[in-house]
Amino acid sequence: MASHILAETQPGVARTIARAFAASATLREAMLRMLEGLGPQLGFAAGLYWERDAAADVLRFVMIWRAPEIIIPDFEAASRAGVFRRGEGLPGRVWERGKWTVIPDLSTDTNFPRRDSGLRDQLRSAVAFPIGDGVLEFFHREGALDEHRLEETAQLLAAHLEEFLRRTAALEAERISEARRAAILEAALDSVVSMDAAGRVTDWNAAAERMFGWSREEALGREMAELIVPPALRESHRRGLARYLTTQQSTMLNRRLELRGMRKDGSEFPIELIIARIPVQGTLAFTGYLRDLTERRRAEAESREREAFRERFIGILGHDLRSPIQAILGSTYQLRNAALSETERRSLERIGTSAQRMSRMIDDLLDLTRGRLGGGIPVSPRTMDLAQTAAQVIEETRAAHPGREIVLDVQGEASGRWDPDRMAQLLSNLTVNAIVHGVQDKPVRIALAATADRVEIAVHNEGSPIPEGDRERIFDPFRRAAAEGGKGLGLGLYIAREIARAHGGELSLDSFAEQGPTFRVRLPRVR
Repeated sequence: MASHILAETQPGVARTIARAFAASATLREAMLRMLEGLGPQLGFAAGLYWERDAAADVLRFVMIWRAPEIIIPDFEAASRAGVFRRGEGLPGRVWERGKWTVIPDLSTDTNFPRRDSGLRDQLRSAVAFPIGDGVLEFFHREGALDEHRLEETAQLLAAHLEEFLRRTAALEAERISEARRAAILEAALDSVVSMDAAGRVTDWNAAAERMFGWSREEALGREMAELIVPPALRESHRRGLARYLTTQQSTMLNRRLELRGMRKDGSEFPIELIIARIPVQGTLAFTGYLRDLTERRRAEAESREREAFRERFIGILGHDLRSPIQAILGSTYQLRNAALSETERRSLERIGTSAQRMSRMIDDLLDLTRGRLGGGIPVSPRTMDLAQTAAQVIEETRAAHPGREIVLDVQGEASGRWDPDRMAQLLSNLTVNAIVHGVQDKPVRIALAATADRVEIAVHNEGSPIPEGDRERIFDPFRRAAAEGGKGLGLGLYIAREIARAHGGELSLDSFAEQGPTFRVRLPRVR
């Protein structure tokens, strides 16, 4: 039976149910109105509302209504203490079935735990209605229950309850959505500012307060142009808004723009702005997302300064420092054949050795500068034989470290396109590193293993394993082991890795207690 037909047969009941749901914000509030309204209209002595405890999955007592002249202390106490599971008692049966239920005579019902207390308080019959996750329960003292009338009441309750739950769910969803939107706006790192078609501020988040200096209360309702647009740009802003309202066309919407903004104190600063039109029924609204570019501009200026410094530094390393070193080396070469005493000759050799070491340090610093601040270490690949270069490097290293054994093992044909000078530098850095850190009476082993598409270089020395936590850090610039003393800047492994990468390869480290460390270089034959 439709609710409007029921309203004709029971207009008072229908009005009570409709008003109870319409005037209530919560289901409990509606049930209180229902108990107080339906109880007297339907001639009941008392009514109760039970609600599901989701955690325990039981029905618990929520509230009770009694007619003014009714006193039911035993039954009320039993009800307040009662807890019902599905199918237990009248509330449990209605909850389980989802259908209204009548007990014509409490004295004969075998599934009514509160029967004795109810009979002592002269309750004779009962009816209960399902209300969502709860149950509405009424009790009579005398007279028979009109089941036809109760059926109509149940249908009215069901119809209005469904509409009430739909309305409250929509309101809750709207509340949650609005709360979420507000939380997002407040937590946003960027300023979020909204305005209406008249150009007046309708929203202003916390980031906007920090960026522009205006509080939300100060900003709302004010014209945006006078708050954050510099005076020189205001008329252009106003004309653009007026033009959009007329033509519905703009070149500024949904684009990333870089403009000038103005703080409360009148100071101007660079901003990044994206404007979006917000669909609001019957009107126009716009939201701007703004970001302060001051730090970015400062960082860009610092980057330009670093670039200029890099160029100057490379120039100093490449020319201003190298030139006097070359002059020292040239002078020592010319003095080799001069008539010198033994003491003077040893001094000359120390000068030449120190100048050569200084020249190598300058070369390493130049490579570091190019690798870290420029585009990587430059290479000039050409066809070469890596085995031949390795043999040459080994001979030079043996001369500098007499008595140390270096073993070369070549498997396959090790030719490819690489920079010969850089490959010699890579091999020299790894070999010297192995000699310095390896066991003095054990050989350094260099192995070249060639395949169709690449060549692998393995440089191994016996010695203490390198802890796992240090295996990447040893490639950092200026990390020098204590055993090296003051002979270098700690750039050898860093430069070796950069040379490998410049050729499309990679340098890695294996280190085991039983075998000692092994540096592996994997190089593609053609880059």
